[in-house]
Amino acid sequence: RRPFLQGHESDISQLDKIFTVFGTPTETNWPEHKALPLPSRGLTWDHCIPVPFDEIFTAAPDDALSLLGCILTLNPEQRFTATECLSHRYFTNDPSPTPKNRLELG
Repeated sequence: RRPFLQGHESDISQLDKIFTVFGTPTETNWPEHKALPLPSRGLTWDHCIPVPFDEIFTAAPDDALSLLGCILTLNPEQRFTATECLSHRYFTNDPSPTPKNRLELG
């Protein structure tokens, strides 16, 4: 009921917010991160360890947490595509989605 990773006044403060949740980029979790503009100019962050999604989204079921983990990952090469997301078990588990003809389109 509140924005997740709500933006702040600058790119650096936004990155701080992201890294506080996802952990600081490393050669293990995002090998190419040092090629980005800020790190390539020598900007570094304090070491942060990732916060497990089940500690953030305490009411979310396991399949939702799994999908979030596939979408919200630092390394863009590891993120799910839209097609991969739609194939995730989150979209096939009960309760079934509302049939398209029953959705109200405003």
